[in-house]
Amino acid sequence: MSDERPWKVALFPRPLVGMHTVLDFENSVSLDGFFPSSQISARNRAKIINDPIYGHIEMDEYLVNVIDTDHFQRLHDCKQLGMSDRVFPGATHTRFEHSIGVAHLAGKQVTHLFHKQRGEIFESEEDYKSKKKIVELAGLVHDLGHGPLGHVFDLAFLRNALSESVQSITPEVHHEKRSVMLLRHLIDEKGLDLSRDEEIAIGELVIGHGSVFKEEPFMYQIVANEKNSLDVDKFDYIQRDTRNLNVRWGFDPDRLINASRVLGGELCYHRREVYTVYDMFTTRFKLHKVIYNHRTVKAVELMAVDALLAADSVLKISESITEPEHFLELSDSVLYVIERSKDPKLAKAKQILRRISRRDLYKFVDEVLIPPGVKQIKESDIASCQEDGLPPIDASDLSVYLIKANHGMGTRNPVENVDFYKTIEDVEPFRIQLSDISYVMPEIFEERLLRVYSKVQGKEESIKKAFRRCLHRMGITRETERSRKRHLSAAAE
Repeated sequence: MSDERPWKVALFPRPLVGMHTVLDFENSVSLDGFFPSSQISARNRAKIINDPIYGHIEMDEYLVNVIDTDHFQRLHDCKQLGMSDRVFPGATHTRFEHSIGVAHLAGKQVTHLFHKQRGEIFESEEDYKSKKKIVELAGLVHDLGHGPLGHVFDLAFLRNALSESVQSITPEVHHEKRSVMLLRHLIDEKGLDLSRDEEIAIGELVIGHGSVFKEEPFMYQIVANEKNSLDVDKFDYIQRDTRNLNVRWGFDPDRLINASRVLGGELCYHRREVYTVYDMFTTRFKLHKVIYNHRTVKAVELMAVDALLAADSVLKISESITEPEHFLELSDSVLYVIERSKDPKLAKAKQILRRISRRDLYKFVDEVLIPPGVKQIKESDIASCQEDGLPPIDASDLSVYLIKANHGMGTRNPVENVDFYKTIEDVEPFRIQLSDISYVMPEIFEERLLRVYSKVQGKEESIKKAFRRCLHRMGITRETERSRKRHLSAAAE
């Protein structure tokens, strides 16, 4: 009997496709009558993917050529919501399926504009197909550069692992820049049929700005919209996150896509959809407020970050962000590598991860809403404010995290940067001011919450007292915040 096994254990094990059923037409199974004939062409590597959000969607050969690479398959092992599944068990979806969804919506947006304004914004059908290819590929690769744990890899791990001076000269501390880096590496290594001009254009759409489409700014407003944060990236992750989390929030992205057109080179929406736009931004805020920054979710994430920091000198995680070959080996599975390691140098990191498994989590101590402009409070600032007569604390005993929950553009109202039109005869877009919509819309569009956790049992009271003293020295109290709100309310009246 052969001892050959049909499986092998990988260093970074990756799950199967999961909720995506892939129908491969390389050997062309006849599906006449099941899909429209326009969907099934003679392309050798075209595929139909059964997505849980959009149903059966077509992936052109140029998309499949990217999907079937190590660079993209790595996203199977990068959960969309990081460690959130430790609190919300359904949050196990990945950046693999999200990226496919973004590519689909990006192509859908361009196709809608082509059918609606064929002769206005596209020189020819070939011009349309060329732009659709660029936009779809940008949507597909926009998250290639995400590290383990989701956004906290950039926002917490790299900010603590690298000095401020190193961060200032290293663009790859931002996942968008790493996505462009990996795109370049993917094209070179796999020999993809993409020109240098196409590569540059895709990279610019991932970043959200550039010069390739300076005469067609709407192209930068589809995948990563820096102008008003209204883009298909959010269209997909809001739908996908709410579905997997089983929360009854949401909006209708199809309404926005179908009500869109280009005027003056800008992507615009019909005026009646202003409330749909607000629904999207409100849903995004609620997800950040209730889910992404849930107290326990954040405690688990901070512990995972501490584990990576403790392992960094051994695994060289922070150094990988500028090295494509090294970064491709980095995913959520790095946590399992640490847990299974016998290296004594990883003992501290391993112990932190075991605490997560035993549910011995960092303890929430306190939190306070703070006004805009207040500088970040550090652990050492709080430790320096401890009171006598209580168990002594050190900066290493606590973790402080500044949470920002907004509508996509910091303190600004993103809708005031959205262009609208009234009729198809309009030739110039217009803006809608908050006062023209409703008197019950918010006037403040970002919430800043300073939250403190204790890493050591028995020191919660000492940390809380020190935190309150630190806030008092800075002139921040709950009464200060209540007074500020009353002042804003009176000013509005």
